[in-house]
Amino acid sequence: MRSKLAFIINEYAFFKSHRYNLITLLSSYYDIEIITDLSASKGLKIDIDSNPNINFTHSSKRISSINPINFFTFIQKLKSKIDTVDPDYIFFVSLENCFIGTILSRYINTKNNFFLVTGLGSLLNMNSLKGKLIKWLYKIVFQYLLSPKHKFVFQNIDDQTDLKLLLMNDRINSSIIEGNGIDTSKFSYHERFIKNPNQEIKFLFASKLQKEKGILEFINASKVLKERYPYSSFYIAGEFDPTNTLSIERSDFDAIKESNDLNYLGFIQNNGMPALFKEYDVFILPSYREGLPSVALEAAATGMPLIMSNVPGCKSIIESNKNGYLIEPKSKSSIIKAVEKIINNKENLKYFSLRSRAIVEERFQIEKIFTQYLDLINS
Repeated sequence: MRSKLAFIINEYAFFKSHRYNLITLLSSYYDIEIITDLSASKGLKIDIDSNPNINFTHSSKRISSINPINFFTFIQKLKSKIDTVDPDYIFFVSLENCFIGTILSRYINTKNNFFLVTGLGSLLNMNSLKGKLIKWLYKIVFQYLLSPKHKFVFQNIDDQTDLKLLLMNDRINSSIIEGNGIDTSKFSYHERFIKNPNQEIKFLFASKLQKEKGILEFINASKVLKERYPYSSFYIAGEFDPTNTLSIERSDFDAIKESNDLNYLGFIQNNGMPALFKEYDVFILPSYREGLPSVALEAAATGMPLIMSNVPGCKSIIESNKNGYLIEPKSKSSIIKAVEKIINNKENLKYFSLRSRAIVEERFQIEKIFTQYLDLINS
């Protein structure tokens, strides 16, 4: 009889964009239940019909609030969903869900639970009174409720080290699996910089339009660069969500659409990303911190050289001066210098392109990540 895996994921869109391919492979060995918010899902019926081993259970996303009544009501409802599904193993995806899962683990009966940390930036940057209270609660819960058999899974060594320091506990049972894997057949290599080494270079930023992704620094840098290099061009693809507190201001979004220095491509669906990357030359993500940005790995798989911040998550993907350049976070001038290196050293770009693809093949192919998850479950 096949074991059942449950994944607790905040939103269906996040499952679709980040976990779908990996979970599809896991469904060859296990029955899968995705417990997530389905209220904004699109094309869900196709996904369900196409794979009988993957099922979905709707669970409304938690309202962001420190009200204890709301919090424990949410936990009670989630426990009810888990009890109905009755999984053998549970994967709690995101740091917040790891926190919730640690509490729930005392009241649910499973063979083991895994806590997948997709990034620590939001927690580490909480310096307000409310933020300090949340950090304190995380310390208490993880120190006193976490079972030794349960395992954290980090996407980079910095997150692993920093959480242990935050909790003042270096004995957390943990491992590192670098992301969710890239389907290198879907994101195939696209030859660049061969026929015309003097071609115009098109720089692409693709991510959610959030401040912590470094988009404002990218916008300001592009203004300077466009003036210096009028035949270079800069593009932005990403969703603007005014309901998200992390998003840029409406005025910034309007400025992007009206800018003569930038080309706004809008929101690109997941199935449109492979074609998008092949239209552009160099990928830029000046993020403040990441777990491991899948979008950058996808871009690299198609052969795009990278310009990314020298921060956790981003620096895992770049071999400096081999497939791109690392820049200082929150620095317009650092973006400008890196772009100028690209423009003024075009003879390096063919090698950068090939090396980007090779790095993905060596470390991030979905088959390699899938094998690591099988080992994790069976350990």
